[in-house]
Amino acid sequence: MKKEGSLQLVSLEQAKKLKELGFDWEVDTNYNYWNTDGKIGYTNRDFSNTNCEEDYISAPTIALALKWFRDVKKSIATIVRGDNCYFGEVFEDDKTLMTAGRSNKLQTYEEAESALLDALLEYYGERFKPNYY
Repeated sequence: MKKEGSLQLVSLEQAKKLKELGFDWEVDTNYNYWNTDGKIGYTNRDFSNTNCEEDYISAPTIALALKWFRDVKKSIATIVRGDNCYFGEVFEDDKTLMTAGRSNKLQTYEEAESALLDALLEYYGERFKPNYY
């Protein structure tokens, strides 16, 4: 999906989780369910926020999704360059809340961004899961 010189889009699974968490920023790209063969498709559409539509899921860049977490969820999330690898860290109340990708020795900034987004999606997905007791 990534072209040379362009920012990487979130995966379909990441897009679904972002929608569940309330991602509502304007993007030009989305995943859709309207293909007649029932498969998930990818398309560019001129919507302001496709997450408001039933058949579409907004597909922001990973960088924009991380910015959304920083701006909306007030997460302090950053990519760190370690010894010959990259990893993501999330801070809350001046202490490290989680580290993403450090054990995997991620070789690129983009891999670390995606790992950080996955960690944030998992953390917020669990933290704000509805309680049905």
